[in-house]
Amino acid sequence: MKRSSLCLFLFCALPLLSFADLVLMEKGQPKCTIILRKGAGPTEKHAAKELAHFLGKIANGKAPVIADTALKGTCPVYLELTDDEQVKEEGFKITANDNELRIAGREGVGVLYGVYKVLKEYGGIRWLFPGKDGEYYKVKPTIIAKNGTIIENPSFSHRDISRVCIYWNSPVMDTLDWGMRNNMRFQSRAEKISLKNLKAGREARAVKSQLGGHCFSPLLTYNPDIKAKDKKAYVQKMFKEHPEYFPLIRGKRVFTMDGGVNPQPCTTNADVIKIVANNAVKQFRNAQKPCILIFGNNDTTQWCQCANCLAVDPQAERDAGIISTRYWTFANAVLAEIKKQAPDFRFEGWTYQNYSRAPIGVKPDKRVEQIMVSNHRRCWKHPLDDKNCPTNKWYYDYNKEWNDTGVPFYSYDELSYAGYAFLPVARCWVDSLIYYKKYMPNYAGSHTEICCPDGIFPKRFHR
Repeated sequence: MKRSSLCLFLFCALPLLSFADLVLMEKGQPKCTIILRKGAGPTEKHAAKELAHFLGKIANGKAPVIADTALKGTCPVYLELTDDEQVKEEGFKITANDNELRIAGREGVGVLYGVYKVLKEYGGIRWLFPGKDGEYYKVKPTIIAKNGTIIENPSFSHRDISRVCIYWNSPVMDTLDWGMRNNMRFQSRAEKISLKNLKAGREARAVKSQLGGHCFSPLLTYNPDIKAKDKKAYVQKMFKEHPEYFPLIRGKRVFTMDGGVNPQPCTTNADVIKIVANNAVKQFRNAQKPCILIFGNNDTTQWCQCANCLAVDPQAERDAGIISTRYWTFANAVLAEIKKQAPDFRFEGWTYQNYSRAPIGVKPDKRVEQIMVSNHRRCWKHPLDDKNCPTNKWYYDYNKEWNDTGVPFYSYDELSYAGYAFLPVARCWVDSLIYYKKYMPNYAGSHTEICCPDGIFPKRFHR
């Protein structure tokens, strides 16, 4: 008998062939032992704990033991790595026969996804929202795995959700667990992951390290030896000594310090390019891996108006009020400097505000790993390809334009306002993902926002 499954949002599966049964739990008692490979990493160890915990919980009995060898009267469940070419990055392979179950991934995160697949497929559990109250299952004293093989790989490589409206150092382990159990792969700011009280939990849940964001001025003014209370004085000194690093606005150099609403620094200045690149490399080397830099502007549409910067803009872009060629000229120059020092550096571009459209005067460097396309204001009432919707006609052209550059891109789908004013758009969102998968081959996935129920919220949200 052939069985197959397909989830377009997260994973696509190869057929599972079923022949006989392998008993994991029987009448609430464990009939298996979970075995980790020697040298297993934190995510594999977490996977073993999750498998043992939920098998016991679903069966309303005792959890299986995690050991080096199978206990007498039990079958071994091996959690391991594989180099099987059918298993892609973050994918997994589950193999069962009459004597054993093997759950394998190319890396620890694949093993963890495989464990959750076993729990969902054979235990019948679902995780509807973060925390214990979100666990949905019926007690199943006997849990049986069907013999055969399942191989699943992600349909989309990018499956992240920003955690918003909470303090940046909120642990949110329940939310991270919920995401992993539903095949998401979260990213988190590098400095958050490095906190002692968060590091182990985030490593166990395979959270990716992220640098950048609205980072032009922060990277220019970065100095880890300067304390926060002295930062303004440090940047003021830089401004006094090197005003040419800072933006020329209406004929005057303007002090700019952070990635908020401060105008962009002078992006054609050779020293600015080198400083930004050097500081990005410093941060990358200190960050937990895997790590990627999201290279975004200060969160404003104001850019330097000096002659050198203005000369970068093609006339057609200038007439349209966009700055795309200037952004990508800067991004390419910074990336070129970075790669001289750190060939393994992972760099992500961003299309946003007045540099959303693909540039006319330059192409993104081929070493750009992926691009985040901002779908902040698209219409969620109508399909993306609805030609009668004037809003989505623009967004369709915009997404198609980036797909046609050949660089992998994912969409930042702002389905809410800062994560707390949600719209009932799930059907349209899913339809959009299916459309992307079918018609835009360079689409790498989706990113949106949530408020974490286990987050620590500022007082303004205490209602």
